[in-house]
Amino acid sequence: MRRHQTHTGNKPFICDICAKEFTTKGNFDRHYRKHMGEKTFVSDICGKVFTQKGHFDTHYRTHTGEKPYACNICGKRFSDRRSLTKHVSTHECGVCGKTFSRNDYRYRHYKEKHQ
Repeated sequence: MRRHQTHTGNKPFICDICAKEFTTKGNFDRHYRKHMGEKTFVSDICGKVFTQKGHFDTHYRTHTGEKPYACNICGKRFSDRRSLTKHVSTHECGVCGKTFSRNDYRYRHYKEKHQ
């Protein structure tokens, strides 16, 4: 049902404060909490508050130093998925898509194969 609503554009959950529409109750609930000022996740280290657990988890890793996301190409580790995704793109040739373990290898490949 959720997939069907997404593809048909059906948005049955409507915010009575700003009239924004949502396809899922979860997305609606997250949105509504912002209007209510509800902050449900609090860092016990610095006191910063978050309405979404994912944002809290990412922030908390800045305190713990945890880096659960690893690059499959070079092994470098990251605290959040977005940083890993950005990093992985540095290994890929923008012309042919070949990946490299180091940027200097990628640069040499580009100079030799595509210029």
